[in-house]
Amino acid sequence: MAAVGLWSMEVCVYALPTLEPLTREALGGEVIPRSVLFCAFEGVPYLLVALGDGHLFNFLVDTMSGALSDRKKISLGTQVMTALSLALSLSLTHTHARGTRQAHTHTHP
Repeated sequence: MAAVGLWSMEVCVYALPTLEPLTREALGGEVIPRSVLFCAFEGVPYLLVALGDGHLFNFLVDTMSGALSDRKKISLGTQVMTALSLALSLSLTHTHARGTRQAHTHTHP
């Protein structure tokens, strides 16, 4: 799957390699998504969406259908979220969000 943030304040999930649209989720508001990231915490798949106003959405992802659920929004500051990144080391999964307040998460298997 691939996720794309749109100027229409939406995030879309597409099947690979066909790019068939699977899900379209309106984020609301007037701020575009700046960075999107698929990741898994303790085997549970998530989609993280960073907005240009410092907010971060996270969704549970159904890996069979691409459906998004359990939408949550948190604030990581008031400025543009510049990037989401994922790193795997040993048996840990790490994510990092850069904005006016940095956020780092990690999970153990």
